[in-house]
Amino acid sequence: MKRSKGMYEETMDMLAGEGYKIVYVPHSVIEDYNATYNVTCRGKHVTTNAAKVLGVPLGEIWISELWRPYEFILFHELRETSYRADGLGRDEAHEQAVRDGASQKMLRASSTFSASPIDNLNPD
Repeated sequence: MKRSKGMYEETMDMLAGEGYKIVYVPHSVIEDYNATYNVTCRGKHVTTNAAKVLGVPLGEIWISELWRPYEFILFHELRETSYRADGLGRDEAHEQAVRDGASQKMLRASSTFSASPIDNLNPD
């Protein structure tokens, strides 16, 4: 029987499948937001006011360089874009992504977790 993928694996597959470019920008550029996105998710354009203000190109997720070591930021942004593509509003999608992140932290703390594929997807 084939093991079903967990939320983390599904989210990383979405990152690879959609071809998003992850851009770590100087904190001074994005300090008011920490992270933002302007992407197409499952055929729907999903963006934020922050991305519009900052001029984030389509297909990119911008994250402050200060958060590079913290993979959960990217996980959160990806989950949020997915919920927004499903029709949730900004705040509702954000809160659901926060809950997803908390559940993943619990899962990771209780089991051995392999190294992240993120750095291999978008090398600098």
